[in-house]
Amino acid sequence: MSKILIISGGSRGIGEGIVNAYVEKGWDVFSLSRSINDNLKGINQIVVDLCEGNKLEQIIQTVFEKIEYNTVEDITLINNAGSLGEVNRIENIPEFDIQATFLLNTIVPIQLSRLFIQKTKDWKARKSIINISSGAAVSPKYGWSIYCSSKAAVDLFTQSVALEQNELNNGVSLKVVYPGIVDTEMQEKIRSQSKDSFIEVDKFIDFKTDNKLNDKFTVGKEVYKIEQDVSIQNGAIIRIQDNR
Repeated sequence: MSKILIISGGSRGIGEGIVNAYVEKGWDVFSLSRSINDNLKGINQIVVDLCEGNKLEQIIQTVFEKIEYNTVEDITLINNAGSLGEVNRIENIPEFDIQATFLLNTIVPIQLSRLFIQKTKDWKARKSIINISSGAAVSPKYGWSIYCSSKAAVDLFTQSVALEQNELNNGVSLKVVYPGIVDTEMQEKIRSQSKDSFIEVDKFIDFKTDNKLNDKFTVGKEVYKIEQDVSIQNGAIIRIQDNR
C-alpha cells in the first residue's frame, strides 16, 4: 500500500522542509511549484504557475492519473504555496497586487481542496488536507492587510469544509497549521521593508539577529506529526510552537 503527498510550493522554504519530512517517511510526493529543486531527489516535481487558474484541473488530473487509487492507504494535500504580497498601507497597494495575493493565498488552496475532495470522495484511503496559514490571520499587522485577510479566509474555509466532511463516511480531515516565524525567503522580504511600509520591521530584523527563526526542516517534521495525529479535531488550527 502506498502513501501519497500532493503539495503546492514544495520546492523551497517551508515546502522543502515538508517534502523532506514526508520523503523520510517513505511517501510518494508530487510537488506543484514554479521551480525545480535539484536537492529533492526521488519525488515528482511538476513545474506550474498555480495562479494560472485554468491549469489547476488539468494538473490535478495529471497527478491523479499517476496514482493507483486502490493501492493507496493514505493521501494528503498540503496547500503551502503563498505570497506576502506588497507590504504597504492599503491605499498604496496596486489593484493587481491585491488580486494576485488573494489568488495565490486564498483561491488556489480553495480550488485545490475542491478538486482533491472531488477526486477522492469514493476512496477508502485515509484522506487529509493541511492548509499552511499564519498567525497573521488572527493578529493584524500594519502594512499586511492583504496577507492577513487572505490567510484568515483560508482558516474559515478550512473550518467550514471540516463541518461538511464530518457528515460523510470517511470524509477528509482538514487542519490549519501556523508554522511560526521560519527562516525563509519570505522573512528576507519582510526584513527588507522600510519603516514607512512596515512599522515592525526592526522586530523582524531582531528575530534573525537573535537566532529566533524556526528551521524549515524542523517545521516540516512538525507538520508531518500534526497531519498524522488522528486525535486532533477536524478543522483545528494548530500553532507549531504549541506542539513541541
